[in-house]
Amino acid sequence: MQEFWLAETPSTQDCAKEYLQVHRENAVFIAEKQTAGYGKQGRSFYSPKDTGIYFSLALPDFNFLESKKSLLTPAIATAIVKVLAAEFPQLPFRIKWVNDLYLHGKKIAGILTEKVANDLVIGVGINLTTSHFPENLRSKAGSITQDQVNRDRLTKELFLAVKSATTHYLDLSFLELYRQKSLLLQQMVTLKLGRQKITGQVVAIDDQGKIGLKNNSGVHYYSSGEVVKVEF
Repeated sequence: MQEFWLAETPSTQDCAKEYLQVHRENAVFIAEKQTAGYGKQGRSFYSPKDTGIYFSLALPDFNFLESKKSLLTPAIATAIVKVLAAEFPQLPFRIKWVNDLYLHGKKIAGILTEKVANDLVIGVGINLTTSHFPENLRSKAGSITQDQVNRDRLTKELFLAVKSATTHYLDLSFLELYRQKSLLLQQMVTLKLGRQKITGQVVAIDDQGKIGLKNNSGVHYYSSGEVVKVEF
Protein backbone atom coordinates (compact mmCIF):
# COMPACT_ATOMS: atom_id res chain seq x y z
CA MET A 1 0.00 0.00 0.00
CA GLN A 2 1.39 3.37 -1.01
CA GLU A 3 1.74 5.95 1.77
CA PHE A 4 1.49 9.71 1.25
CA TRP A 5 2.49 11.74 4.34
CA LEU A 6 1.38 15.35 3.93
CA ALA A 7 2.19 18.41 6.04
CA GLU A 8 -1.15 20.00 5.22
CA THR A 9 -4.11 19.39 2.91
CA PRO A 10 -7.70 20.54 2.71
CA SER A 11 -8.95 16.97 3.21
CA THR A 12 -7.31 13.55 3.12
CA GLN A 13 -10.68 12.19 2.00
CA ASP A 14 -10.57 14.38 -1.11
CA CYS A 15 -6.94 13.39 -1.73
CA ALA A 16 -7.98 9.74 -1.74
CA LYS A 17 -10.87 10.36 -4.12
CA GLU A 18 -8.68 12.31 -6.54
CA TYR A 19 -6.05 9.57 -6.43
CA LEU A 20 -8.63 6.93 -7.35
CA GLN A 21 -9.58 8.85 -10.49
CA VAL A 22 -6.15 7.95 -11.90
CA HIS A 23 -4.63 5.09 -9.88
CA ARG A 24 -5.77 1.53 -9.13
CA GLU A 25 -3.53 0.63 -6.21
CA ASN A 26 -4.32 0.77 -2.50
CA ALA A 27 -3.07 3.96 -0.87
CA VAL A 28 -3.29 5.93 2.34
CA PHE A 29 -3.09 9.69 2.77
CA ILE A 30 -1.96 11.04 6.16
CA ALA A 31 -1.97 14.72 7.06
CA GLU A 32 -0.45 16.71 9.92
CA LYS A 33 -3.25 19.23 9.45
CA GLN A 34 -6.49 19.49 7.46
CA THR A 35 -7.90 22.88 6.54
CA ALA A 36 -11.25 21.56 5.32
CA GLY A 37 -11.62 18.14 6.98
CA TYR A 38 -15.13 16.77 7.04
CA GLY A 39 -17.13 13.90 8.46
CA LYS A 40 -20.62 12.47 8.16
CA GLN A 41 -23.09 14.62 6.22
CA GLY A 42 -20.28 16.97 5.25
CA ARG A 43 -19.85 18.37 8.76
CA SER A 44 -16.55 20.09 9.43
CA PHE A 45 -13.97 18.04 11.37
CA TYR A 46 -11.59 20.22 13.36
CA SER A 47 -8.08 19.10 12.40
CA PRO A 48 -5.35 21.31 13.91
CA LYS A 49 -1.66 20.83 13.22
CA ASP A 50 0.40 18.22 15.06
CA THR A 51 -2.24 17.21 17.64
CA GLY A 52 -4.41 14.68 15.84
CA ILE A 53 -4.29 11.66 13.55
CA TYR A 54 -5.97 12.26 10.20
CA PHE A 55 -5.86 9.75 7.36
CA SER A 56 -7.88 8.30 4.49
CA LEU A 57 -7.54 4.94 2.79
CA ALA A 58 -8.15 4.64 -0.94
CA LEU A 59 -9.23 1.11 -1.86
CA PRO A 60 -9.97 0.64 -5.57
CA ASP A 61 -12.38 -2.00 -6.88
CA PHE A 62 -13.51 -2.93 -3.39
CA ASN A 63 -15.62 -6.09 -3.27
CA PHE A 64 -18.53 -4.42 -1.50
CA LEU A 65 -21.45 -6.65 -0.56
CA GLU A 66 -24.54 -4.45 -0.45
CA SER A 67 -26.35 -6.80 1.94
CA LYS A 68 -23.46 -6.60 4.43
CA LYS A 69 -22.60 -2.91 4.17
CA SER A 70 -23.89 -2.13 7.68
CA LEU A 71 -21.05 -4.26 9.12
CA LEU A 72 -18.15 -2.35 7.60
CA THR A 73 -18.07 0.80 9.74
CA PRO A 74 -18.60 -1.12 13.02
CA ALA A 75 -15.71 -3.41 12.08
CA ILE A 76 -13.48 -0.41 11.41
CA ALA A 77 -14.51 1.25 14.69
CA THR A 78 -13.68 -1.93 16.59
CA ALA A 79 -10.27 -2.20 14.92
CA ILE A 80 -9.45 1.37 15.93
CA VAL A 81 -10.58 0.81 19.52
CA LYS A 82 -8.38 -2.30 19.77
CA VAL A 83 -5.29 -0.32 18.73
CA LEU A 84 -6.12 2.59 21.04
CA ALA A 85 -6.87 0.27 23.97
CA ALA A 86 -3.50 -1.44 23.52
CA GLU A 87 -1.75 1.94 23.48
CA PHE A 88 -3.76 3.42 26.36
CA PRO A 89 -4.93 0.39 28.38
CA GLN A 90 -6.19 2.47 31.30
CA LEU A 91 -8.70 4.45 29.23
CA PRO A 92 -12.37 3.41 28.79
CA PHE A 93 -12.94 3.95 25.07
CA ARG A 94 -16.53 3.57 23.85
CA ILE A 95 -18.16 3.33 20.43
CA LYS A 96 -21.22 5.42 19.65
CA TRP A 97 -23.08 3.63 16.89
CA VAL A 98 -22.28 3.83 14.19
CA ASN A 99 -19.13 5.82 13.47
CA ASP A 100 -17.90 7.81 16.50
CA LEU A 101 -15.51 7.00 19.34
CA TYR A 102 -15.99 8.49 22.79
CA LEU A 103 -13.91 8.88 25.92
CA HIS A 104 -15.24 10.24 29.23
CA GLY A 105 -18.45 11.35 27.54
CA LYS A 106 -16.81 13.33 24.74
CA LYS A 107 -16.18 12.51 21.08
CA ILE A 108 -12.52 11.81 20.37
CA ALA A 109 -12.72 10.26 16.89
CA GLY A 110 -14.89 9.88 13.82
CA ILE A 111 -14.98 7.50 10.88
CA LEU A 112 -16.28 8.28 7.40
CA THR A 113 -16.85 5.39 4.99
CA GLU A 114 -17.73 6.40 1.44
CA LYS A 115 -18.38 4.27 -1.62
CA VAL A 116 -17.26 6.05 -4.79
CA ALA A 117 -18.33 4.11 -7.88
CA ASN A 118 -16.65 0.71 -7.33
CA ASP A 119 -14.07 2.10 -4.90
CA LEU A 120 -14.02 2.58 -1.14
CA VAL A 121 -12.64 5.60 0.72
CA ILE A 122 -12.32 5.44 4.52
CA GLY A 123 -11.51 8.55 6.51
CA VAL A 124 -10.43 8.57 10.15
CA GLY A 125 -9.93 11.58 12.39
CA ILE A 126 -8.71 11.22 15.97
CA ASN A 127 -8.15 13.96 18.57
CA LEU A 128 -4.96 12.58 20.06
CA THR A 129 -3.46 15.45 22.07
CA THR A 130 -5.73 18.31 20.98
CA SER A 131 -6.11 20.67 23.96
CA HIS A 132 -7.86 23.68 22.43
CA PHE A 133 -11.15 23.45 20.56
CA PRO A 134 -13.40 26.09 18.97
CA GLU A 135 -16.08 27.32 21.36
CA ASN A 136 -18.85 25.37 19.60
CA LEU A 137 -16.98 22.08 20.20
CA ARG A 138 -15.68 22.51 23.75
CA SER A 139 -18.62 20.85 25.47
CA LYS A 140 -18.69 17.78 23.20
CA ALA A 141 -15.17 17.17 21.84
CA GLY A 142 -12.27 15.74 23.79
CA SER A 143 -8.82 14.26 23.28
CA ILE A 144 -7.08 11.10 24.39
CA THR A 145 -3.99 12.29 26.22
CA GLN A 146 -1.68 15.21 26.93
CA ASP A 147 1.33 12.89 27.18
CA GLN A 148 3.98 12.49 24.53
CA VAL A 149 3.03 9.85 21.94
CA ASN A 150 4.88 8.52 18.90
CA ARG A 151 2.22 9.75 16.53
CA ASP A 152 3.71 8.34 13.31
CA ARG A 153 4.00 4.84 14.77
CA LEU A 154 0.47 4.93 16.17
CA THR A 155 -0.89 6.30 12.90
CA LYS A 156 0.65 3.43 10.95
CA GLU A 157 -0.73 0.85 13.39
CA LEU A 158 -4.16 2.41 13.00
CA PHE A 159 -4.34 2.55 9.22
CA LEU A 160 -3.01 -1.00 8.91
CA ALA A 161 -5.68 -2.16 11.38
CA VAL A 162 -8.37 -0.37 9.38
CA LYS A 163 -7.14 -1.96 6.17
CA SER A 164 -7.21 -5.38 7.83
CA ALA A 165 -10.76 -4.77 9.06
CA THR A 166 -11.95 -4.26 5.49
CA THR A 167 -10.85 -7.80 4.61
CA HIS A 168 -12.23 -9.53 7.72
CA TYR A 169 -15.50 -7.72 8.53
CA LEU A 170 -17.68 -10.50 7.11
CA ASP A 171 -16.52 -13.09 9.66
CA LEU A 172 -18.35 -11.20 12.46
CA SER A 173 -15.58 -11.89 14.99
CA PHE A 174 -15.40 -8.20 15.88
CA LEU A 175 -19.02 -7.96 17.04
CA GLU A 176 -18.43 -9.22 20.58
CA LEU A 177 -15.95 -6.45 21.31
CA TYR A 178 -18.08 -3.91 19.46
CA ARG A 179 -21.00 -4.69 21.76
CA GLN A 180 -18.77 -4.64 24.85
CA LYS A 181 -17.52 -1.17 23.92
CA SER A 182 -20.93 0.17 22.92
CA LEU A 183 -21.83 3.53 24.45
CA LEU A 184 -25.52 3.00 23.69
CA LEU A 185 -26.60 -0.50 24.69
CA GLN A 186 -29.43 -0.33 27.26
CA GLN A 187 -29.61 3.48 26.95
CA MET A 188 -32.62 5.53 25.87
CA VAL A 189 -31.78 7.35 22.65
CA THR A 190 -33.31 9.40 19.88
CA LEU A 191 -32.41 8.28 16.36
CA LYS A 192 -32.69 10.77 13.52
CA LEU A 193 -33.58 9.07 10.25
CA GLY A 194 -34.05 11.65 7.53
CA ARG A 195 -36.75 13.99 8.87
CA GLN A 196 -38.04 11.35 11.25
CA LYS A 197 -36.99 11.03 14.90
CA ILE A 198 -37.43 7.72 16.69
CA THR A 199 -37.02 7.30 20.45
CA GLY A 200 -36.43 4.00 22.19
CA GLN A 201 -34.11 1.89 24.29
CA VAL A 202 -31.13 0.32 22.55
CA VAL A 203 -31.63 -3.37 23.29
CA ALA A 204 -29.39 -4.96 20.66
CA ILE A 205 -26.78 -4.61 17.98
CA ASP A 206 -27.51 -7.49 15.67
CA ASP A 207 -25.25 -9.63 13.48
CA GLN A 208 -25.73 -7.17 10.61
CA GLY A 209 -24.41 -4.30 12.72
CA LYS A 210 -27.90 -2.81 12.94
CA ILE A 211 -29.13 -1.08 16.08
CA GLY A 212 -32.27 -2.44 17.76
CA LEU A 213 -34.58 0.14 19.35
CA LYS A 214 -37.39 -0.92 21.64
CA ASN A 215 -40.43 1.31 22.19
CA ASN A 216 -44.20 0.97 22.44
CA SER A 217 -44.43 -0.42 18.91
CA GLY A 218 -41.91 -3.21 19.54
CA VAL A 219 -38.27 -3.69 18.59
CA HIS A 220 -37.16 -2.23 15.27
CA TYR A 221 -33.72 -2.47 13.64
CA TYR A 222 -31.93 0.29 11.75
CA SER A 223 -28.82 0.15 9.59
CA SER A 224 -28.40 3.92 9.22
CA GLY A 225 -29.32 7.14 10.92
CA GLU A 226 -27.76 9.33 13.57
CA VAL A 227 -28.21 9.09 17.32
CA VAL A 228 -28.81 12.72 18.25
CA LYS A 229 -29.68 12.27 21.93
CA VAL A 230 -28.63 9.82 24.62
CA GLU A 231 -30.30 9.70 28.03
CA PHE A 232 -27.84 8.12 30.45
